[in-house]
Amino acid sequence: RTAVLLGIASMLFAGAAAGLRRLNHRLKPNGVLPATVRTIEVVVRLFVAFLGLGAFGALVPASVSPALPIVVMAAAVAVGWSARDVSRDLVAGVFIAVEGQLRAGYWVSGERYSGSVEALGLRVTWLRDVHGRRIVVPNRVLLAQPLVTDDKPWPRIQFRVALPLNAPTRAIRDALEEAVLLSPWVAPEPEMEVHPDALEANIWHVAVRVLDSRYAHRFQGLLRERVEEILAP
Repeated sequence: RTAVLLGIASMLFAGAAAGLRRLNHRLKPNGVLPATVRTIEVVVRLFVAFLGLGAFGALVPASVSPALPIVVMAAAVAVGWSARDVSRDLVAGVFIAVEGQLRAGYWVSGERYSGSVEALGLRVTWLRDVHGRRIVVPNRVLLAQPLVTDDKPWPRIQFRVALPLNAPTRAIRDALEEAVLLSPWVAPEPEMEVHPDALEANIWHVAVRVLDSRYAHRFQGLLRERVEEILAP
């Protein structure tokens, strides 16, 4: 009877954990509510594990009960070995939280990814890249390689734009700077850099901060059109 009750309780908690997971997917990754939901989900899953072990122990016959601790230890070792990457992520998450290396809003650039930090979790960190895509990076990866961080709240984008050669270089530069500053997606502190390419005469390099990485494509797509309007006689 005890095993049945523990099994029913384990299934109820498992259903609650699944519901919390679905709820968490519908929420934004940052904020007090999502963090609370994730914490409750972890606690509920721990309860599921303990209840499952209790139900298993209640089903074991008394004749083999002396061997139960050995079986539990072997299972714990197997689970720990299979979840070693998760453990490393959790430890890395603790180090990141304690040291304060990253915070929501920071721009992070690594070897294989770059983006604005949306939220810091115990196991993973959520980034938003210049294309507006959400990137989930395991915390152990963040600590395993050098990072370039920027505490400004506006992401800095760099790109090339092809412009016609029917105007003086100075006029093209002025038109580019004017078009950038007039864009509604440029940050209050743009930190703009504009310069021509060293090899291709019609190529210009632009670096500027935008309000949000999701606007990067729109900004780049309309910049050439605005420059041509400014240069038009």
